[in-house]
Amino acid sequence: MSNFWKQLTARVPPGGWVPPPPEIDFSKEMVVVAAMGSRPSSGYWIIIDGACEVDGQVEVFVSSVEDARCSGQFPVVTYPADAVRIPRTDLPIVFRETRVSCTEWRDQLLRLK
Repeated sequence: MSNFWKQLTARVPPGGWVPPPPEIDFSKEMVVVAAMGSRPSSGYWIIIDGACEVDGQVEVFVSSVEDARCSGQFPVVTYPADAVRIPRTDLPIVFRETRVSCTEWRDQLLRLK
């Protein structure tokens, strides 16, 4: 887990805040990761929204934003990723991705307030 955490947070600029790795009991829990790989700007995000068991598999719900029209973007290479811990299982993991526009994502955040 410590090697994974170093890779996940390796792109944080020097002096940037990096959260400590979570304590995980791998006998009871596991880590699920969704990542987009290298992207050309800060206008890309990926978020794991939740997970549940359905028909003998664990479905992981992911929202991704890939919108070149997002305002306030920076022309930097980014590596969007999200990681969550879930109860340990031997069931297959299936990702269900929903692509969301930048404006839809902003509107969802505003509704949460």
